[in-house]
This record gives sequence, structure tokens and C-alpha cells, in this order.
Amino acid sequence: MVKFKSLGEKEQEIKCIGCSIANKEVIPLGGIIYEGKHFLVHHDPEIPITGFLIISSKKHIQGILELNQEEQKELTEIIIKARKMINILEDVDDVYFIQKEASNHFHMWIVPRRKFDKEKFGFKLKGLTEYFDYAKEHFDNEEKKEEIIAFVNKAKAIQ
Repeated sequence: MVKFKSLGEKEQEIKCIGCSIANKEVIPLGGIIYEGKHFLVHHDPEIPITGFLIISSKKHIQGILELNQEEQKELTEIIIKARKMINILEDVDDVYFIQKEASNHFHMWIVPRRKFDKEKFGFKLKGLTEYFDYAKEHFDNEEKKEEIIAFVNKAKAIQ
């Protein structure tokens, strides 16, 4: 069990954040944006960066090599849908897609990059960790939560 605190929620103990979201025990801020047969799209539950999306598998797997052909096809389609969702945001310069298999549950980060954060934290992946920490420290407020919920509600309309 690990302690987990979602944006706008109280801390709770869970075994696996991916499974907890798939089982609807943890609801990310704004709720699930898109639910397919094998995958979910939701806003990152911990980091208050508007448009930071997560694609996660419903089943507990570690990486893409464990996906069958049907799941691979759905994942590709959902990646494209999620990228289109980011287009709602006018201030995004580019997008980083990150999937690391060190996690115990398959998920892909879709991180919008803005001029502000690239100037402050750089273009390299190592700068993302600093950006995430900065966002947790400086953006975790009611105004940002409302902004994220508004984004999520607009993103839900993109199918």
C-alpha cells in the first residue's frame, strides 16, 4: 500500500494508482475524459498542469509488449484523440509523449509544453521533473483546479 493524494482530494492508501482509477476508486479531477474498451484518458491526478493527460490501461500490465493487437490499435487511436484534446489549449508550443516501463501499471504521459516552462526548465526530459515539482508547489490552488476542470469538460466533447 502507498499513500496517494489526488488534486482536490484527501490522501488515501492504495495498491496501484492505475488500477484504482480503472476501478473508479480514485477519480481524477474532472473525472474520466474518455473511456475505451481497454484504456482510459484522464487528467494527471497529482500534477496541476492544465492539459497534462494520462492514458492508462484498464488491466494491470507493465508495458506495450503485453498488449494484443486489438489493444495496440485502440491505444494508437486514443493517443491521437488525446493529442487532439491538447489542441483546446492555445498556449501549447509542443507536446511530449512519455511511456516508461519502470512503473507497475501501463500509462502514458501526454505533457503539453508551453513557452514559459521550456524557458524556465529547458527542453530536456530531466527538466520535466523540476517543472512537475514547481507546478505542485505553485499551481495547487482553487483557480488552477477550476481551470483543469474546465479543460477536462471541453476535452470530453472531443471524440
